[in-house]
Amino acid sequence: MQIQKLNYKDEPVQTVNPEDYGLKLSEYLIQPPSIREMFVPVPYRNGSIDLTEILGNGKIYGDRNGTFEFAKIIKSDDDLKKALDFATLLNGSRAKINIDSETVTGRLKVTLDKNKKLLTVKVSGVFNIWE
Repeated sequence: MQIQKLNYKDEPVQTVNPEDYGLKLSEYLIQPPSIREMFVPVPYRNGSIDLTEILGNGKIYGDRNGTFEFAKIIKSDDDLKKALDFATLLNGSRAKINIDSETVTGRLKVTLDKNKKLLTVKVSGVFNIWE
């Protein structure tokens, strides 16, 4: 897995490898895009007209939601510092994530959860559908 931070022109400015921070990918899920539905109410009639497939020569899709969850066993304060550095580096950034045979681009939100010696780092985002 590889994460590339992007600038405002969507050009890569930094490559981040979670394994460099001691993080192991435990699970991930990228949802399929939702269909943008368009219904127009008809005055003085019961119901509405479905224009979902009429405009744009077919269905129009929305963005995709995705989450990537990493796990790390905390053995020292240095392990916790590395995970915090990873979270600080990516939180709020626009990034391109390459995983398996899929690439997604979007803005990332990073949350941390510590349970005794197990640290979970969750990276979530709303990703573009055109990739």
